[in-house]
Amino acid sequence: MTPAATPRLKVLYIAGNGRSGSTLLDVILGQVAGFFPVGEVRNVWDYGLAENRVCGCGVPTRECDTWGEIFASEFAGDAAVDPHQVAGWRERFAQTKRLAPMMWQRSGYARHNNDYASYLSVIERLYGAIARVTDSSVIVDSSKWPTYAFLLDSIPTIDLYVLHLVRDPRACAFSWTRKKEAVPGEFIDRRGLIQSTGYWMVWNPAIRHFWARNPARYMYLSYEAFAQRPREWVRKIVDFVGEEDRELPFLDEHRVRVARTHAIEGNAARSLDGVVDIKLDSAWEKKMPWSSRSLVTAMTWPLLWRYGYWPGPPRGADG
Repeated sequence: MTPAATPRLKVLYIAGNGRSGSTLLDVILGQVAGFFPVGEVRNVWDYGLAENRVCGCGVPTRECDTWGEIFASEFAGDAAVDPHQVAGWRERFAQTKRLAPMMWQRSGYARHNNDYASYLSVIERLYGAIARVTDSSVIVDSSKWPTYAFLLDSIPTIDLYVLHLVRDPRACAFSWTRKKEAVPGEFIDRRGLIQSTGYWMVWNPAIRHFWARNPARYMYLSYEAFAQRPREWVRKIVDFVGEEDRELPFLDEHRVRVARTHAIEGNAARSLDGVVDIKLDSAWEKKMPWSSRSLVTAMTWPLLWRYGYWPGPPRGADG
């Protein structure tokens, strides 16, 4: 008798830089029936379990009924894992410094490392438990890191769909210098111009390198195009993952009704509840100091041209 095939799980992975609108997009997609938004779930082990930070639903992660059921269903008793150890594996195998080995040794990256295999196994169990407990057909993960997406893509039971979200690097850099809440009263760490721009310059080409050659599993989207036509782009994204018949939560082209999610990390958008009017945030164009804008432009100008930010308006579909 032939054994039953292991069920495959769709993961829609939002890849790109922080401050590009990924949290809001994650929340909106999470309102679609069958889609479950997990936020930056790569951090659930330390930020969620070890530090017990607030879930998107407004309660500490360990007190959240949904996450409690997810972990109880898969990691209880003898099957329990040490969240500090799992977070340590993430730091070893998914940091940006691992990009070069991943590119050079794509098929054999860390294949014979026991800890690497253990980390992939724990990730696979986690995503399987999320899908089972929430009865979802698509997990929306806004973890952003290309390295973490690489690990997910190495798991045979996961069908990874990469949504490459890009925002003008000057807008990202400006946003990283401003205070932004994770939850009311708690602020996300800020980054300097050079650090945030450095990540933009490394991560975006890496994402293209790994996935752009497979258009069935890769979609490019600029933040600017999304903010200008959000309903249209959410429809395209839902179709991209093969869920064409799903109803969208939009009231019109720009207004969308959202409820609180169970997203891990990200900004305060993961706790939105009500009608949201999506608008382009272009404050950087007026408020970013000339010296800062010039620095980021000088650092990124070849990629500014590549992604359609200079000259002319940003592209939305084929960057």
